Amino acid sequence: MHITKTRGVSKRLCEPNTQNPKNPEICFGGYDGGAEVGFEGDWDSAKFTELKAVLQAAKDKASESESCTELVSVNGHEVSVDASGARAGLLYRFKFTLGGVTFFIHHNPPKSRQAIRVRYGAMALIGRSLFDVHVVVLALLLELGFTVTKETVSRIDMQVTMSINAQELLGLIGAGHAIAKVRTDVLRRKSGNDQTYELGKRGRLQLCIYDKSAELQTMAVSNPAKFQLMVDEHLGADYSFDKPLTRVEYRLWRDVLRLLEIDTVDDLRKLETDLVSFFTSKWFRLLERPKDEVKSRENRVAVHPLWEKVQATFIRFFPGEGKPIEPVSFKRDKPITCEPNALLKQAKGCLKTAMALMFGTQSTVNNVYDTLFAWVDGMKHEVFVGLNERAHKLQVVTGLAVHREHDENVLAAKRRVDDWIRRLQYERGRCFG
Repeated sequence: MHITKTRGVSKRLCEPNTQNPKNPEICFGGYDGGAEVGFEGDWDSAKFTELKAVLQAAKDKASESESCTELVSVNGHEVSVDASGARAGLLYRFKFTLGGVTFFIHHNPPKSRQAIRVRYGAMALIGRSLFDVHVVVLALLLELGFTVTKETVSRIDMQVTMSINAQELLGLIGAGHAIAKVRTDVLRRKSGNDQTYELGKRGRLQLCIYDKSAELQTMAVSNPAKFQLMVDEHLGADYSFDKPLTRVEYRLWRDVLRLLEIDTVDDLRKLETDLVSFFTSKWFRLLERPKDEVKSRENRVAVHPLWEKVQATFIRFFPGEGKPIEPVSFKRDKPITCEPNALLKQAKGCLKTAMALMFGTQSTVNNVYDTLFAWVDGMKHEVFVGLNERAHKLQVVTGLAVHREHDENVLAAKRRVDDWIRRLQYERGRCFG
């Protein structure tokens, strides 16, 4: 699987260092490993049958291997097949890796469900553009006999890594310079030093700032292949662990991507500059002065020079389509509830509260009935019109067929209400028609 190394992620972008011109600063950015995309679509039945046979045979051999993996050729590509599948919403029977990209294949995908999920690992994205890798993946799926009809991005991490001392940046947060849209955050320390800052909720939207140099020291031992790739593509052969490096990373999951109307990788490309601008200026920023000193004036206080550098670096590495930056909008449509019993319970609770506030404690049940049905009588025409409008909307928007005139449960309930009203009319000489 050949992937060109262009756009989106820099191999190694060196910034001039005014204090030490012979030691340029390291600066790179792009999409981090862990990005996930799901695909719905149609299989070529003959090719799919052949693919499943190859993967199943490799899976059986992998279960007998110490590594629990088996190398096998798929359409001329050597892939590593796992002995077990994986659960990612659906249970995917087959799991294989190619070029740092992990593929999850469902053996018998239900309609309108994701037949394939793809996870872009760090080894696939170091020194490469997510968009370039994605084009190659789409071509491979077509080659395997799968035609994509729907694409859904479920996880994206956007990062920049810079020659900034993590202690200095995290120290500003600890000193109260941070302005954020959310309040859930954690500042972790190790051996007396600030090391990691997390803001937001995992599974929705999260900011993570951490000491990348400290992580690289661990990586050099635990994953030397990945570390060497980082050196080759980003750090340079003259890199040493005493060089300060800080990573600033925004993590987006499906719940937030849906609100941003980002479904496809192409949607992401169009909005990436708007996103990083919003995240670094509106959602979180570091002020030049502590926020306690500038209460109610936060929007008029300058951003700290270190954070200005972060903002500019994000814009640089996430250029989108080159269009002017526009405000980000979150699409929060009101959900259409289609469970009548739940709505009736809600309506009952609202009526009880409203009547209690208006009339206070009642002495008899009949007093409550009188008040309630007097209100219903005054509202019957409005309810009639609104009911028909809602029924039409439910049918058109959700596809539900709403025909309840002949529902036996509804008819029985109506008869009970009619009998009860007649009894009130006869017993008390009142008519609520």
